[in-house]
Amino acid sequence: MKKICIIGHFGGNKNFNDGQTVKTLEITNYIENYFNVRIDKIDTFYNSKKPIKLLLNTFKAMKNNEKIILVVSSRGYRILAPLIAILNIFFKRKIYDLVIGGSRHLLYDKSKLLTKSVKAFTKIYVETEKLKSEYKVRNINNIEILHNFKKLPIIELNSFKRRKTLNICTFSRVNIYKGIEEAIESVRLANEYMGKNVFFLDIYGKVDNDYKERFNTVLQSLPSFVQYQGEVPFDESVQTLQKYDLMLFLTYWKGEGFPGTLLDTLFSGTPIIATDWNCNFEILTDKKNALKVQVHDVEKVAELLVELYKNQEKLYEMKKECLASAKLYTPDCAMKDFIEELKKDK
Repeated sequence: MKKICIIGHFGGNKNFNDGQTVKTLEITNYIENYFNVRIDKIDTFYNSKKPIKLLLNTFKAMKNNEKIILVVSSRGYRILAPLIAILNIFFKRKIYDLVIGGSRHLLYDKSKLLTKSVKAFTKIYVETEKLKSEYKVRNINNIEILHNFKKLPIIELNSFKRRKTLNICTFSRVNIYKGIEEAIESVRLANEYMGKNVFFLDIYGKVDNDYKERFNTVLQSLPSFVQYQGEVPFDESVQTLQKYDLMLFLTYWKGEGFPGTLLDTLFSGTPIIATDWNCNFEILTDKKNALKVQVHDVEKVAELLVELYKNQEKLYEMKKECLASAKLYTPDCAMKDFIEELKKDK
């Protein structure tokens, strides 16, 4: 096995639950366990504000490793991609770019240097077919698919039992673009349609800094059937989500790629009402494990909540579909082709 270095956000000694850090850790752990080796790591958490140190560590990584795996956000990518491409003129390493999020391709429209750099990489791995097509139209053709994945248990589904109330949640970063306020309004409307409180909403996730002031105002006016529950460690996601009957994912965030929270909900057998946004329904299947709505359409979400309350057998069938879908996003399934690539000689 050739030596490997992963450059990504490992989070230092802190616990981060964001998609970038979780993906970096999941990929690293899987590769180390599969090959039973310790691989080199450059943690951008420590290096991002120390450009000279980052330069030196990247140089050492290129010198000492045959294969470099890049798992960084767009901000770090602007620096590291050209740097690695230049160094690789001399070192001739295999470079793998594992793309985070759904908007990386837009950087190439503004930078010929980035476009030239990424074309020199061995392979670029994106999470969805839609994102692959965005690279193709930009004449970047060294593209493969590596679906997002998580090492999570798939729950056993209990027998059907009709419920007098439905517990609903959101499970993502908390900002306006994740549709948090639409979720609150949808549940309020659904209870209004029912003439009583049968839907209860819990909001989970880290509140973005630029949304804290507004969210504090939102919290002060929350109805009794909505509560903010704070953050959940990434390894407790299924344990938390399996308590819920439904998740609302009403995102319209422009950077949405392959949301890890959708995997959490599939593994927990929790059906989803989601917006028809970016790649959501490349992962989900409408009327199977999820229901599709348009962005901002809170009335439609409320109507669907009422329908599911009245027809809970349908909700139960959707739970079974979630668990069947989850098998596609286990580490062994998602990482199979990439592992074969890493086994190849230079």
